[in-house]
Amino acid sequence: MLESERLLFRPGKAGDAERIVALLDWDILKYFDFIHYPYEIDAAERFLERIAKDHEGAQPGLFLLEDIQSGLLIGEAWVIPRVGAVGHAIGYWLSAGSQGKGYGRELVSRLIAYARDELKVPALHANVAPQNKRSGALLESLGFKIVGKEARPDSRAGNSYVQRWWLGL
Repeated sequence: MLESERLLFRPGKAGDAERIVALLDWDILKYFDFIHYPYEIDAAERFLERIAKDHEGAQPGLFLLEDIQSGLLIGEAWVIPRVGAVGHAIGYWLSAGSQGKGYGRELVSRLIAYARDELKVPALHANVAPQNKRSGALLESLGFKIVGKEARPDSRAGNSYVQRWWLGL
């Protein structure tokens, strides 16, 4: 497990699936073209199984985010190898009630340190929807620069495409 000042980066535990479903509303999911809305309990349970399997290894990359003070689950974070590219990608989401409180900066800073110092990744990227201005601004403030743009099929909407930016550190 990882920690930062206010966050515990942990695997799943009892009750997490229900909490994830309750937190993942459209205001969060609209930025994730690979997660279906509405998010259902079976999808949350499958994700928790992936996290459990990931944490069997020495260097996990999938985490639930728990506020240390309250003990509440407030989001997810990941640092995973990029498919077909050099390096790893980071990603995250925070519950609506946890946004605007500095958790984003704290969690991304911790992911960067983990990727560099412990995973020894050669390159670190983040994929962000251009309309997600807050996340893009956060990543840029931490040193990420736009290194590519793409349009890809939206897995939720048939023939629709979404725009994505790749940011590199």
